[in-house]
Amino acid sequence: MTDEEKLYQLIQTTEPENIELAIQIAASNSIHLTEYHEALKWLKNLNGHLQNSEVPLHKCLKEIKKATDLYLGTKNISELPEYIGRLFNLEKIDLTNNLLQKLPESTRLLKNLTELKLSNNKLISFPFGILNNSGLKNLSLSHNSIKAVPLSIGNLFNLEVLKLNNNRITTLPEVIGSFSKLRELSIHSNSLTKVPRFISKLTKLTDINLSDNKITVIRDNIIDFSHIKKLSLSNNKLTDISESIGELQELESLYLNGNALRQLPKSLGNLQNLKELYVFDNQLRELPKSIGKLRNLKRLKVTNNKNINLPNSIGELKNLKLLWLWDCELPMVEINRIKSLLPDCKIKF
Repeated sequence: MTDEEKLYQLIQTTEPENIELAIQIAASNSIHLTEYHEALKWLKNLNGHLQNSEVPLHKCLKEIKKATDLYLGTKNISELPEYIGRLFNLEKIDLTNNLLQKLPESTRLLKNLTELKLSNNKLISFPFGILNNSGLKNLSLSHNSIKAVPLSIGNLFNLEVLKLNNNRITTLPEVIGSFSKLRELSIHSNSLTKVPRFISKLTKLTDINLSDNKITVIRDNIIDFSHIKKLSLSNNKLTDISESIGELQELESLYLNGNALRQLPKSLGNLQNLKELYVFDNQLRELPKSIGKLRNLKRLKVTNNKNINLPNSIGELKNLKLLWLWDCELPMVEINRIKSLLPDCKIKF
């Protein structure tokens, strides 16, 4: 390791005494740490402040230390300079809506980074450079073309928000289940074929959106998701739902629309806290009689299930405020029967 590299390493610790020592050594030995000057110049130019002359190292580092937030959304940026890692005090970086295909390896040096937003770029692989930034709390990689998430994502164990939606991900590593602080996980609009088992371990999650994937079946392990309040499985390839879904006693909103379901489990009636149920755009021929037990249900959307039969027990849904029955092709006699069962409900035929 050269003397120059040792000084870079000393400064990147961000400790004031180390920075001061490095400045003194650099001055007495005529060592030029040009990457800091280049980083500051780049930063100034981004903000429209042209900087042509090189400032002394101590002033340069003082300016860099002030740079904690970097907002570069919608700037048509296709590449970041390697010396971005010399902006050692960065805590938040927003690069949303750009043209980035990868990140510089030097991002691993950003030890104070807590928030990184890279949504709507051109990433084709997971940015490996950030995998040692264990202090990261918020990571957004949505709307890219990422196909795989590495096992080493387990290094980011302090994550509270992880957004991976709208990519091409087919599977997720079980190690994500160890993220005890995770309170928001976005994984919809990918190519997942199974519901990740690790969700049962993420007890701070109350909202799970698995819509727009390629999930074909909901297995009995759904029983372990008892802490979930909102579950979206819309626009998948579901043909069957396990009776175990009736064990999700905390569930308030359930989205099953846009699948190929022919029937719903009888256990659905056990969801006593359910307020919203969306089952439109399926192949349902009837709703289970147990639906009448959903006494807290306020919204029920059954649209586009041809000639579906609604049991008389729906008359027990005294709190139902809105019922959608568009494109169900129901005969008038059936429409009148439903109206008589739900006189206080707004029904859209």
